[in-house]
Amino acid sequence: MAWVEKRGQRWQGRYRDANGKIRVAASSTSKREAKRMADDKESEVRRGVWHDPSAGRIKFSEYFEDHWLPNRVGESNTIATYRSHYRSTLQPAFGDMEIRRITSPVVQRWVVAMQKEGMKPSTIQAKYKALATILGARKGVSAVRDGLIQRSPCEGIDLPTMDQREVDVYTVEEVDRLMSEIPESWRALPLLAADTGMRWGELMGLQVSDFSTGFTVVTIRRTVTEISRKDTGAPTPYMVKERPKSGKSRAVTLGVEAAAMIAELVRDRGLYPGDRLFSMLDRHGKPVRTPEWPGGLPVGRSYFRERIWRPANARAGVKARRFHDLRGCHISWMLAGGADVVTVMTLAGHRNLSTTQMYISAMGDAGARGRLALEATRRLARRHVESDARTDRP
Repeated sequence: MAWVEKRGQRWQGRYRDANGKIRVAASSTSKREAKRMADDKESEVRRGVWHDPSAGRIKFSEYFEDHWLPNRVGESNTIATYRSHYRSTLQPAFGDMEIRRITSPVVQRWVVAMQKEGMKPSTIQAKYKALATILGARKGVSAVRDGLIQRSPCEGIDLPTMDQREVDVYTVEEVDRLMSEIPESWRALPLLAADTGMRWGELMGLQVSDFSTGFTVVTIRRTVTEISRKDTGAPTPYMVKERPKSGKSRAVTLGVEAAAMIAELVRDRGLYPGDRLFSMLDRHGKPVRTPEWPGGLPVGRSYFRERIWRPANARAGVKARRFHDLRGCHISWMLAGGADVVTVMTLAGHRNLSTTQMYISAMGDAGARGRLALEATRRLARRHVESDARTDRP
């Protein structure tokens, strides 16, 4: 039970915290006021919401490096992203500050400062999200869950608006021109991306054994992620994740052209079932094999983008887009061809239906197709009405 004690000319309201330690809730010239404050704190203890005001004295850098990061559960590339944001932005801004001193106004001024520096809204939101997770994540470790602060200072922060990226995909004719400019030794990689909608990491994770029925069906089982050597702790920046991004494997049927090209690639390079389908190539056009990657060294994103992809776009005379936009081609072409959204969502490995629906806007004739579908439905309904009317006539 809370109580009061007189110290000099003032009354101290006292209570016991969750560990039984005597605490001073308030000091006041009013005995009643001191008792009321002590009762409030005792009520917080009983309800399990009491917070030790001295707990947040730990510095942000110490908390992140010694407590948060070692106990954070997540994919290696996700953890690497947190490290990157910490080193580049969070440590300089908050490293020497006590956790309890990081208030909402402090966070808001930090966001505004980044905006004034010309940082992109998407980058600001990514760094803000990292800070919000460290301080107030509702799962796993965070400053709130560790009892260092009562609430996250990232709540209610006004962030710059991030414009939604418009889907911009190649036309069929552009892809055909582009494929003709890709060096023959690399052509199967973008062709398979357009034919199946696989992500880059999923393509890098493919093994010969993932193909069946004469290379006409491929099961996507794993992903190769590319981070830094410092984060992998290995001689190469690649790591294998034994599942695709969607979390579960999926089977995709290949077109005749893609299946034939994959079969030829496997034969010409002498690949075995356990070998990776796409690897860096030596001067003889054979996979580069290392002790860490005996099945073939993965292809670096930047290497393919700068050495193969961008030059081919320039030679083909098409607007340069990302390699990932071949996935968008696959999705939008299926939708344009009449495939329903749920089926496309499943084949593409999307977790959310809204992600698939984004690609409908990429179909240049989407409005006209919608109008034709609407008119067709009306005509069919009216024919049924007319047919029923004729049937009812005596």
